[in-house]
Amino acid sequence: MTLSHYSTLNYLHKPLRRNTGSAITELGPAIFIIFIFAFFPMLDLIFLGFSYCACQTLNNLQVAQAAKITSAQAQSDNGDIKKVIPETWTSTGLGSFVGLTELPITKVSYKEGPQTVYGNDYYVTVNTTVSVRPFLAIPFLPGIPGLHQPAVFAISGRKLVENYRFVQPEFMAGD
Repeated sequence: MTLSHYSTLNYLHKPLRRNTGSAITELGPAIFIIFIFAFFPMLDLIFLGFSYCACQTLNNLQVAQAAKITSAQAQSDNGDIKKVIPETWTSTGLGSFVGLTELPITKVSYKEGPQTVYGNDYYVTVNTTVSVRPFLAIPFLPGIPGLHQPAVFAISGRKLVENYRFVQPEFMAGD
């Protein structure tokens, strides 16, 4: 029996590996890279956005209450604005899902607004600083707030004081 020229060439140039099934060997490393550098950081960023919205809600609650009470009560370290609302917020609802590193730091200030027919308007400003730890600390991306280190949010809210008689002159902020 003689072999034809074409069958000899096909035998000599036959590939050592099959063309089918090669994608399965690259799937493991590809999934690892996608999870470490895309999925987990994206999960952290989504959690960071949720944390910011929750902290904004805390600040809105504080501003709304500060506009209703006297300036002495709002400035008190054991009062509603600086202690009661943040502690209640951290133990229930949105605040319980946010990974705080410490209790929020709150500063309350008052400022005189424009002159009106009925007298001066007064505005209360509440500055809330919150430190939030990341949902998952990514060890491959060190030094990035929100992905490896705690992120710090400084949120400020301002509202018109509902009763101008509640504002005492010693709590007015200087210009």
